[in-house]
Amino acid sequence: MEDLPAAGRRLKAAYFNYYLGHAGVAAFLSWYFSGLGLSGRQIGVLLAVGPVIGLLVQPLWSLLADGRTGVRGALVAALAGAGAASWLLPLGQSFPALFALVVGWAVFFNGIDPLLNSLALHTLGSRAEAFGRIRLYGSYGNAVSQLAVGALVHAAPAAAMFGWQGAWLFLSLALIARAGPRRETAGAGPGSGGRLSWNRLRQLWTRRPLWIFLAAALLSQTSQVMGWSYFAVYARSAGAGSVEAGAGLWIAVVSAFPFFLLGERLLRRFGPRRLLVASSAAYALRWGLLSITPPMPAVFAIQLLNGLGYGLYYVSAVALVYRETPAGFKATGQGVLSAVHVSLATICGGLLGGVLLEALGVAWVYRAAAVLALLSLIPVLAMRPGTGQEEQETAQGRFPPS
Repeated sequence: MEDLPAAGRRLKAAYFNYYLGHAGVAAFLSWYFSGLGLSGRQIGVLLAVGPVIGLLVQPLWSLLADGRTGVRGALVAALAGAGAASWLLPLGQSFPALFALVVGWAVFFNGIDPLLNSLALHTLGSRAEAFGRIRLYGSYGNAVSQLAVGALVHAAPAAAMFGWQGAWLFLSLALIARAGPRRETAGAGPGSGGRLSWNRLRQLWTRRPLWIFLAAALLSQTSQVMGWSYFAVYARSAGAGSVEAGAGLWIAVVSAFPFFLLGERLLRRFGPRRLLVASSAAYALRWGLLSITPPMPAVFAIQLLNGLGYGLYYVSAVALVYRETPAGFKATGQGVLSAVHVSLATICGGLLGGVLLEALGVAWVYRAAAVLALLSLIPVLAMRPGTGQEEQETAQGRFPPS
């Protein structure tokens, strides 16, 4: 295996580049589509295409990684395809053309994140607890991306952001080509217990606390998707420009850093259930305050609540799902979590937000998001308080880093 310090540096750079290229573009997609004159429903459909395609193609990318190409080969193919598709997206000026181009882009793009995570875990091997410190560089890239893409959209045509995204994806290829083992398979990560099977799914069905939490996760993260994806449109409706919208998103990203860094200590002291209650309450307060459309300086202050909302949610979700999935199936549990709070929540949030945007206006997107955040408290509070086993596992830090 490659020297871990050297491999770690390359993986950190790869995470940084990937999020630097993509995160800001994702936040400004609604801005770009609305600028083309698309309706709210059409924007919602285009925002939902990516996660829908992801549910379909991610297993195929895993099969490719398990075959002749290995994880690294599949990741290089996904990065190259997504980079090329990014450069083609500005060619779409009508809804049908954009729909076709977004589908093609999503086929490749949805392979990147799980394959990059898999490569990092395989490279770390028995030192998988260091994954969080590597993944944090993706958050750093995210923070820079919000400002950079906001400034880019202000200074150049909005379509230039797709050139930015493609360039950073291609620059990541050189890093990935030198990072990690060459012949690891996607299903062999730490704690994966092999490929997903119907027997494993049946075992997961017996974990009632897990499914109660996943209901809360869907509600909570649907509200997060609505608030995040439509923030650029929200800022425009308040009279702000793209730079101010990017600054608001940057503040939200940076506010979560302390909670990622202190997540393990917070979990040991309070446990995931209490942190999830605090997270849902912070989400509801944040969206409710934004729904009254305060002046932009107040909006910037409200965006600081993202640290309590998303930061506490993320570290708690990873810990709780790890605890509630059977031994040997820990990666499967994290995969189920990702399917719910990324793909399904993005589909629901994108579509619901688009419908509300067209029918009632952007303020109602945020009012509905606040209601969903409050509803997520119901399953969280229905979960039993921590058992002795939970407290012991939490105190020992027996969960993956966030």
